[in-house]
Amino acid sequence: MENQAKRLNFIDIAKGIGIILVVLGHSLAYECHNRLFFMIYSFHMPLFFFLSGFVFKSKDSASYFSGKVKTLLVPLVCFQALNIFTYDILLFLGLEENHSIIAFGGFWFLGTLLFVSCLYYILSEKVFSNFKHSNIVILLSAALTMTFGLTYAQGISDQSNQIIATSFVAYSFYAVGHICSTPQKLMSLVLSNSKIFRLLATIIGLLLFALLAYLVGFTDRNVDMNTSRYGDSFFFILNALVGIFATMFICIGFFKNRILEFFGKNSLMIFLIHIPLWRFFFFVCEKNLNLHSKFGLSICVFAICITLSSIFAELIGKYFPWLTGKIKFNK
Repeated sequence: MENQAKRLNFIDIAKGIGIILVVLGHSLAYECHNRLFFMIYSFHMPLFFFLSGFVFKSKDSASYFSGKVKTLLVPLVCFQALNIFTYDILLFLGLEENHSIIAFGGFWFLGTLLFVSCLYYILSEKVFSNFKHSNIVILLSAALTMTFGLTYAQGISDQSNQIIATSFVAYSFYAVGHICSTPQKLMSLVLSNSKIFRLLATIIGLLLFALLAYLVGFTDRNVDMNTSRYGDSFFFILNALVGIFATMFICIGFFKNRILEFFGKNSLMIFLIHIPLWRFFFFVCEKNLNLHSKFGLSICVFAICITLSSIFAELIGKYFPWLTGKIKFNK
């Protein structure tokens, strides 16, 4: 039971870092395309698919699929309805462009995660479990789907095909995440709370983030899984993995942090809530605040969105728990 709690802290911290980067990345997206923006977009969504795979647990099919309905499908339907409503208002006010409603809000992410997690469960139960060295087979499947997804993404522009390409790419990170959670000796070391190991992990994480800052200089466009923009395939994969493992090492170093754990436990709600807020408050701040720095404007929007999203997420968790979609970690 103690190890279970520690592992929950470990994952929540990683998700907390991830959701902060998501909100910050969106706040920078309109005007401030600096190196920080390119760093965040190079790995922030692959990180969430990786973490989802990391906590994958085999169980009976009825429990698994009913759990996915509760934790992913219900929030997807409810919040997409809210997103469509706010999108129509912003469009009417002239604050939003006319584009595919599928791309708006968290629909693409939740829909892709729902599809990928169910597909991985079926493959895990029907295919991977039949092999003695199943991790090798899983890794091969990740390599194949990544290759197909990146190849298929080239030259497509319509949203339906972009979602197909994104699903294959997302599956790869999900599969790698599950593989990384399986070595028991490594997990025991991670959960041991050794101060030396935590310090070493923090140093490695910081060095990896420094490496990522250097590597993004070799890309000429931002990564966006929503629209299947990956740029150079080699650097996309490399940067995403460097960013993911940098985050994982950093969260091992933190080990326990109540603020990051709060963001992690409420990451799904914050993700869904902040999107209409970010779009609205960007235009509000731009028109009403005399900020000459685009970066300053983005930071202001980030502060407002992360604060309000956290408050609303807490209220929803308290009064509408069926909407939270929180993933339960079971042994």
